[in-house]
Amino acid sequence: MSRFTWYEVLSPVVKRFIPCLYDNGIAAATDWTSSLQQGGEVFYNEADRLAEATVEQCRMLLIALVRADRFSEGHLLDTLRSGHLTKLLHRIREQVDGRA
Repeated sequence: MSRFTWYEVLSPVVKRFIPCLYDNGIAAATDWTSSLQQGGEVFYNEADRLAEATVEQCRMLLIALVRADRFSEGHLLDTLRSGHLTKLLHRIREQVDGRA
């Protein structure tokens, strides 16, 4: 009996998105783990509360989601599947467009 290894990969669009965060200074050197410990974990763990998040909290959460994937492969894919990342990006757009 042969054994197969099953794994999934991020789409090319998502793979290009991640470097854009760094290239545009969005994922600048920050202590993202401290940010999560200082209240950001609420938004990390409860996507339904993103409507309360500020732009800076959204930025830190975005960094945390991307960086967490480095330590736990598949984490970013899970946030895409769950809709958490999409909700986060919509909240950022609301804040930037002034619709908050």
